[in-house]
Amino acid sequence: EELAAALRRTPKGKAPGATGITADVMSLMPKAWVELAARLATVVARSRVSPAQWRVDLTSYVHKGGSDRTLGNWRPIMLLDVLSKVIMRVLNDRMQAAWRRMRVLNDLNPGFTRARTTASSILPIRMAARSCVSRRRRMAAVFDDLAWAFDSPPRAVIEMALRRLGVPESFIELLRDVDNMSLKDTILE
Repeated sequence: EELAAALRRTPKGKAPGATGITADVMSLMPKAWVELAARLATVVARSRVSPAQWRVDLTSYVHKGGSDRTLGNWRPIMLLDVLSKVIMRVLNDRMQAAWRRMRVLNDLNPGFTRARTTASSILPIRMAARSCVSRRRRMAAVFDDLAWAFDSPPRAVIEMALRRLGVPESFIELLRDVDNMSLKDTILE
């Protein structure tokens, strides 16, 4: 049930990973296939080892406009196996639900939350500022946007943070398996 719901939420019409199987094709699979995929997800989660095709990271470059001879006019995109993304979405949803129950995540933390953007944090600040201006009161506010938030911190830092958040060691090991064993390849057209 979780896998089927995660598959329904997976964007359609996107390029597939190394297997060549798109979310569009997966959404047309019969219920028996979804059940087999769910069993695979259980095996992967328990064994902490991912299938080899999940470890193939294909990089493709999308032209943003301007001269096609300028590297800055190309945006790299990573094409990952769709089934791995669906299964990771299920595991991520479970973690986020647990974090919400433990109150690790709350409405004041919009990062990586569906339907939330930085505007979700900026709007209350703007409303408070407007109220202070209309009442002729002083206001002080600090809004810290970490410049490196979307960079890739070292694996050890990520793992330490996940442990502090109570992420099971088995999931951390699975992430390490997918990351460490990956094969990088580039698609040039």
